[in-house]
Amino acid sequence: MKKIIVGSLALLFVAGCHGGMDQDPLKDQPDNVRKGVPPNEKPKEDRNPVPRDAMRLEVEPEVVSLVEGQEGQFTIKADILGFDKEEYTVEIKNLPEGAVFDQATGKVNWTPVTDMVIGDDYMETYQLIVQMSTLKKPIMSIVRKVPIFIQRDAIRPEIVKVHLPNEVQEGREIQFTVQVRDVDSTDGTLHRFREPHLTVVQTEDTARDGSHLVRLMPSTRDNPNPRRLDPADPTYDPNLWIYTLRVDARNKELTTSRENFKFGLIATSRFGLPSAEGGVPSKPKAVSVAIVSKTPKPLTSWPDEVVEFKANEQTTFTWDVFSPLGGLSFRSSPEGDGDLEDPQVLETCAEGLPGVAKCSCAKAEPWRYHCRMTWTPPTAEPGKDEFNVAFRVVNRGRFRPTDKETSEFLKKVKIVP
Repeated sequence: MKKIIVGSLALLFVAGCHGGMDQDPLKDQPDNVRKGVPPNEKPKEDRNPVPRDAMRLEVEPEVVSLVEGQEGQFTIKADILGFDKEEYTVEIKNLPEGAVFDQATGKVNWTPVTDMVIGDDYMETYQLIVQMSTLKKPIMSIVRKVPIFIQRDAIRPEIVKVHLPNEVQEGREIQFTVQVRDVDSTDGTLHRFREPHLTVVQTEDTARDGSHLVRLMPSTRDNPNPRRLDPADPTYDPNLWIYTLRVDARNKELTTSRENFKFGLIATSRFGLPSAEGGVPSKPKAVSVAIVSKTPKPLTSWPDEVVEFKANEQTTFTWDVFSPLGGLSFRSSPEGDGDLEDPQVLETCAEGLPGVAKCSCAKAEPWRYHCRMTWTPPTAEPGKDEFNVAFRVVNRGRFRPTDKETSEFLKKVKIVP
């Protein structure tokens, strides 16, 4: 009897399971029950597929620099990489007063107020906070702080004039002055802030660089550098500064009679603004200086040893006087070394020597004379066998007639048996 009952129950169980295999027991249940959400909770929405790393906020230009009182413009660019159709918004959390932000184009127009930069600073930094957010929930956002550099509305210094001679002679040094006007060096009550800074720099023409030849003179209590004009001067300008500089060509050796060198000048205000011309920022002011070869002292080939002449015999001795650089082949313009004047015999020779003597010089080149001494001395008296022969030579500059160098020579001759 038990076996019959158990078998019947098993048969009913199998039949019941087989009949319900194709049925969904949650078919008619609400969504929260189907998703396993308790009745007191709402089902979760789909996850936003936009990753935060794909969201981009950029500013153009990369460095935004504006000037007090002048309207400037920059652009905020937003994008979601790989999600071109995804919608988003861009918002500036701290848009400064007076600035206008066009969300359609991303352009920001702003005229910073005057006196935004205070004190002795030249620049102020304003941190612009920009937020980008997706419209699709859950909302994804990124925030970027954009530094906006606000420059002081300052006038740049200007190099007004350079008082430099036309030329500097090789082996010498000269001083010259530079005038710089800087309206930010004083205020309206003529209170002095700080004078501009003058710097000597190289120019683009490095082959003719002469910046190493120029330097600022040191400043002392008695001779301040820079200095101002005397207030009693009718041309006095409280914003005009006069600098004293020096061109040093003492160690400069030229290979031609004249060479031009260039150097640059930059005047910098207390705010770090480099000089400008006509209010427009410019390259360093290029200055040219000509260095001309010096007129050298004449030399002679007459040796320092005593020149001997035999008694009662006619003897001829020859020597040269010359400009030491005139005949060098590497000098392209040897005529720049000057012209020798006729050598002058100062003592002895034809008149002071015993016997028959004659001294003469003939020009061989503008920079060279050939000289000769012909002498037939008598037998020397005891203790009177040595005599002096002196002569003077003048080398005069061809391009500068007032530039001349003189050499005087004293040589000895001796009568020997």
